[in-house]
Amino acid sequence: MSTQRYFPKYDDYGAYHWEECDRKSRRFNPPLVARYAAVYRRIAPGQRILDLGCGDGYLMGLLSRQAKLVTGIDPEPTAVALANEKLQGLGNCSAVLGSCYQIDFPDRSFDVVVLADMIEHLEDDDRCLRETARVVASDGTVIVTTPRRRPDRPLGRDHVREYTPQELNQVMSRRFAEVAVVGLWPLGWSRFYRTRLGWRAMKVLARYCGNPFDREGTDVNRFAMLLATGRRPRENTD
Repeated sequence: MSTQRYFPKYDDYGAYHWEECDRKSRRFNPPLVARYAAVYRRIAPGQRILDLGCGDGYLMGLLSRQAKLVTGIDPEPTAVALANEKLQGLGNCSAVLGSCYQIDFPDRSFDVVVLADMIEHLEDDDRCLRETARVVASDGTVIVTTPRRRPDRPLGRDHVREYTPQELNQVMSRRFAEVAVVGLWPLGWSRFYRTRLGWRAMKVLARYCGNPFDREGTDVNRFAMLLATGRRPRENTD
């Protein structure tokens, strides 16, 4: 039986998402900010949210502005400690150590479950999605972001697999009756950002003129990132 892989990146880099989402930071990361913004747009006020693979808790803090309750789960002890440290003072947020393969909450505990760029790290994606389908409300939503698999670039660091839009739709449809996939991060901007000039120029644009990555569309092959939503969890327990 698969166990969730442990990545010691928070031991190595600390609470780096908080720094990369700070527009004043030298490590400011416009694509990351846009990805989190796309998730935030899909959160309604007063919802109970589970952030699977919560890391250092930045997304939890962002979602807490709308949510009734935000719970984070991560298999890395340092990540959980950093998240709870950063989220001190937010009474509706807490992070716990755990695995996405065995979520220690009762059925239908959450209105929204978020998997922000974590499914590509999993050796058993269906097992994780089965658990998300169990803990999300019958009228709730599961939100998944992940890089779109492209022939012009290798797998990302520590990625087990990446998905085409069709593959992501297929794996989620096994657990959810309604699945929709859109694209994030326009492909042209993404390619430009990988150049030295683009990396510098787009940080300036995102700081002062609007984030070029903050767009989405249904023509998913024109984008570098995928965002899928799953609704109406299936009742099968296989």
